[in-house]
Amino acid sequence: MASASAVSTQASASINNTFSQTVTCKLDEKNFMTWQQQVTAVIRAHDLERFVVNPKIPMKYLTSEDRDENSVNPEYTVWDRKDSLLFSWLLTTLLDSIQARVVSCRHSYQIWDMVFQHFHSLTKIKATQLRLELRTIKKGTRTCSDYLLRINTIVEILASIGSPVSTREHAECIIGGLPPEYDSLISTITAFVSRDDVLSPTKLETMILSQEA
Repeated sequence: MASASAVSTQASASINNTFSQTVTCKLDEKNFMTWQQQVTAVIRAHDLERFVVNPKIPMKYLTSEDRDENSVNPEYTVWDRKDSLLFSWLLTTLLDSIQARVVSCRHSYQIWDMVFQHFHSLTKIKATQLRLELRTIKKGTRTCSDYLLRINTIVEILASIGSPVSTREHAECIIGGLPPEYDSLISTITAFVSRDDVLSPTKLETMILSQEA
């Protein structure tokens, strides 16, 4: 008959193998949103959200007598085993540089909280920097293609970190960075917007690129 430790090891290997097939990236400083999407999907699929979000941890000892006798609550034992499996799997989804940040963690919810706190702060800083660039960006000496590409890149990054840019804001940023030689085009665009009140960034880009051509 297999020992308890052997069964635990086999279970751990099984759950890790199952999970590792569903997560295609390891967390680093640049892919938090992708990592979050994939890891959250796996956790939900295995009904393990309760281990990382507002965890309800059973009491290890039900009575003082149990504590004195080290008689552990069976519900706690089950919780601890599942938590340990999830904990070990979460570690496998982190690059070494991120693992170093969670070295003091002992439970899966601690990893979850520490990772989210770290990246929430970084994301807020990144979003602030990108929005500032978006508000102040100018075409300058860039080609229209390069100018529009940079704006689109900023917009896509902001969307990926949970700070989406509205269609109107996107269009206003494009127009706002154009030099005086585009004033006639801007007047045309303004008239168009006044009539329809809608001008997608894609249409706006087409008009600008046509002007450059």
